[in-house]
Amino acid sequence: MPITFAKTQREIDEERRLLYVGITRARKHLYMSSAQSRHSGGRGRRSPSRFLRPLRRELGLEEPTRRIAPSSGTVNPNSRAKKRTATCSSCGTVLTTGTEVKRRRCEDCPARYDEELYERLRSWRSSHAKELDVPAFVVFTDATLEVIAERLPRTDAELLQVPGVGERKLEKHGEALKAVLSEAAQARRG
Repeated sequence: MPITFAKTQREIDEERRLLYVGITRARKHLYMSSAQSRHSGGRGRRSPSRFLRPLRRELGLEEPTRRIAPSSGTVNPNSRAKKRTATCSSCGTVLTTGTEVKRRRCEDCPARYDEELYERLRSWRSSHAKELDVPAFVVFTDATLEVIAERLPRTDAELLQVPGVGERKLEKHGEALKAVLSEAAQARRG
């Protein structure tokens, strides 16, 4: 409790309310636990409710998370997991879909990018995808193009900070993308 099927803000708020009701019904003691998998021998991908980490932090109960260091394969007990509930950078509501998380804004909040640049990027993506004979979303998704239009990355390092742009996509499409961004910047100046 609560379940993880909630997707909309209203459903998430109802989950939070149910957890609150469950917690406040305790008379003397409250014990809370979670399982990493639903069944014994399961994959172990489950995590505690999204509402517990802020509660544990507020109560001073948050413990360091043990993570494996990427290069050495050893456990680093001092590092903390960076996973936290994503919220809209404009209004603060909990983001529930991958697209919203990538954009860092909910569907209801206005875009923070130049619409003309976004359309220019979509046009470039379409023609670039035709040249490569792949669907346009394989090059970059709309959400990735929105983030690019918002952040205006100029270097490879800045592009790699955009969700949806990895080493491989940077290698395949980076130079052409940077050319489009450079042209757009020059058009705005001149």
